[in-house]
Amino acid sequence: MCRIAGMAGALVEQPEQAVARMCESMHRGGPDDSGMHVDAESKVYLGHRRLSIIDLSPGGHQPMQDMTGMLTISYNGEIYNYMELRTELEAKGFKFKSESDTEVLLLAFLNWGEAAFAKLNGMFSFALHDKRDESLWLVRDHSGIKPLYYYSSAKGLMFASEVRAFTHSGLKIYENPDWKYYFFAYGFVPEPYTTLANVKMLPAGCYLKYDVRNRTGQLQSYVKFEKSDELITDVIEAREQIRAVITRAVSRHLISDAPIGVFLSGGVDSSLITLLAARQLGNSLKSLSIIFDESDYSEQKYQHIITGITRGEHKECLIGRVDFEEGMQEVYHAMDQPSIDGINTFFIARCAKEMGLKAVLSGIGADELFGGYPSFARTAHMPFTSKLPSVITRLAEHSPANKFRKISYLGGTSTEKRYLFNRALFSPATIAGLLDTSVADVENKLFDGAMKEFGKENHEAEIVSWMETNVYMKNQLLKDTDYMSMWHSVEVRVPFLDVELRNLITKIDSKILYSGSYPKSLLIDSFSDVLPEQIWRRPKKGFEFPFGKWFEGSGIFNTLDTRNHTVDRLQREFKNGKLHWSGLWALHLAQGGFTYKHEPERQQAHV
Repeated sequence: MCRIAGMAGALVEQPEQAVARMCESMHRGGPDDSGMHVDAESKVYLGHRRLSIIDLSPGGHQPMQDMTGMLTISYNGEIYNYMELRTELEAKGFKFKSESDTEVLLLAFLNWGEAAFAKLNGMFSFALHDKRDESLWLVRDHSGIKPLYYYSSAKGLMFASEVRAFTHSGLKIYENPDWKYYFFAYGFVPEPYTTLANVKMLPAGCYLKYDVRNRTGQLQSYVKFEKSDELITDVIEAREQIRAVITRAVSRHLISDAPIGVFLSGGVDSSLITLLAARQLGNSLKSLSIIFDESDYSEQKYQHIITGITRGEHKECLIGRVDFEEGMQEVYHAMDQPSIDGINTFFIARCAKEMGLKAVLSGIGADELFGGYPSFARTAHMPFTSKLPSVITRLAEHSPANKFRKISYLGGTSTEKRYLFNRALFSPATIAGLLDTSVADVENKLFDGAMKEFGKENHEAEIVSWMETNVYMKNQLLKDTDYMSMWHSVEVRVPFLDVELRNLITKIDSKILYSGSYPKSLLIDSFSDVLPEQIWRRPKKGFEFPFGKWFEGSGIFNTLDTRNHTVDRLQREFKNGKLHWSGLWALHLAQGGFTYKHEPERQQAHV
């Protein structure tokens, strides 16, 4: 796992030094080694910061070239099926000089070209320069686990693993004047947007093929997870396949030449991963949990049920109010993009680092794919609520509680409206008040058509799963997890997003996948002899920190500029228990808590 940056073209003076600065700004994500490839003739510059996990030797140094010297790669990620691909390539006569998955990726492209991307099972983003036709390929993994941002103009292309790197490049970068519209609605800045004008996120499962000579690029999808025409309709068969595929996925994700462990929250997903990992690792299993003094948030009882079954080393990290307050300044610096989430990952990753781990397995993805969120239970009402007249939904804006004001998003079938009804931070009228603009202006920004629509003919639960996977998980959970964990030089792996499992999900009939008397029934029933009943019988509870209590006593929210009457109202609602703490946290970030600053927009954006 690493950090990458680079450029093609004459975007700035002294491009090699610029790429070096970009990489240095991300050094926490790659503390073990650094490298630079300069092709002055082609004007291509590739930088790399390395976090050594597979092949810890100098043989894994990057950027890396193939034996012909025609291909050069700077790569961030893990390819879990790299040994299978290596065996296949060796059978074709390819020789390897290292044990790294990077070299496998390089030679896979040499052999299969762009068809190699779909063969990969892992999490990755990489830049590959092919001198044979002077192309530069930017590629991102199937599920969007690893980030990759880019900037393109008539002068060239620039890319990096983090948005912050662009502010160190010497390029004239301006603030995206619209980012707060999206942030106040979603609680994050959704792709393709960022806080910087013209700096975009490369979509998951896509590549950008850039013509170095002509300074033009073409964005192309190489994979899509779409429902199969031939579905598994037998529940027994579905359970057997799920059990086998997830077991293999956990085994693959444990591949490491550096210390690796499992994060155990006490919920269904992390408990299952821990139990499956324990079957493979036995006494060498390393697991960690977060515990609190506040009994309402403690999951210790359920964590102990699992650790009572497993063997190996388990560490409990006690996080209290003092840890929270002392760690907040570093949280600001770690935050690459503003988000109401991610603080919990910051502390989890810090504990993993203290435990000596370089990689940790997480349960992200199971709720989205198997129907674990409350949004799935509301699907039966969606056909009715989408037809509500605007006169009714507009009345919701006058509710004294913020959660009811979000009903104003109903009355339509667009992806944005359906998602925001379930998960919006603030309603359009509240956002308009915060930004001193009109509701029409807010709605024009939010519903601009940039978000892909999902087929209306699909099963209702499929639509919810698509939104939770492609909006919430990709834009918040995965993005926040990446930059917060990599700040501590810790890699987070997500077995539930294994490519084999995601392909299997597309083959299971939705009537089986989302049925059952409790959330994620199919997943739980597939491991009925593995998961203790006490773990899955309890009410659904997300992994939460006592942030509301800690924020209230920290004085952070006393710094808000309440001259705006909407800010003043929201602060009073928080004190009266009618606004979740995340709402005030968003206001704090938007008013200056988000750390790195940008110049205001002063010129026309590039296309």
